[in-house]
Amino acid sequence: MIKAIAVDDEINALGIIQEFCSKTADIELKASFTNPLLIHAYCKNNPDIELVFLDIQMSQLNGLKLAESLSSLNIKIILTTAYPNYAFEGFELDAIDYLLKPISFERFERSLNKYKTSNHQLTSTFKQQADSLEKKETSIFVRSNFRNIKINLSEIHYIEGSKNYVKIHTSKKTIMSLLNMKNIEEMLKPHQFIRVHKSYIIPFHLIEMTGKDFLKVGKTNIPIGESYKDSFTTFLKENSWQI
Repeated sequence: MIKAIAVDDEINALGIIQEFCSKTADIELKASFTNPLLIHAYCKNNPDIELVFLDIQMSQLNGLKLAESLSSLNIKIILTTAYPNYAFEGFELDAIDYLLKPISFERFERSLNKYKTSNHQLTSTFKQQADSLEKKETSIFVRSNFRNIKINLSEIHYIEGSKNYVKIHTSKKTIMSLLNMKNIEEMLKPHQFIRVHKSYIIPFHLIEMTGKDFLKVGKTNIPIGESYKDSFTTFLKENSWQI
């Protein structure tokens, strides 16, 4: 059961979200608010909340600012607004969807299905990939500063090519090695790593989102090279990512 809240300074708009949630079996609207200033504290005190239907244009606080503050609580956002010009900002905030008012029940259902796919199926897929990684070889050795350095695969955030060497960015530090991109790509390919640019290799299980020309690994934007787009799209489909 999805635990959600709705935030809108228009009572009628809140009533529509309440009505749609009451018609949908697998979502529970825990609370509705006309005052956006109450939301962060409420969500912090109610960690079971996982989804917020959030209006953008509100008199007391802009919804985009609130969405940004809720990201630290790992809460997903579905934006609701009468203004289509905020779509890009919503995308930048990783909003699940962007519902234009007046909202139809069919469009509401599609939005909710998009949330289920992105949050539950992909989380499950990432977990499966991470579990698979644990069961396989979990580390590699690279040459750095005349020493062989052991690197746990689960700690690698991304690989960055830089002239005649590579930078291996991990959760602990950045390691530089004289390996070239092709060699380390072959080493990591069996472990769900994919080259997305001539200068970048990333682990599948850390992808936060993908755009047309970039993806996010944690808080880092990684470019997707034009010549790598087809192979990257195929890779995502093979690993249950919805394109």
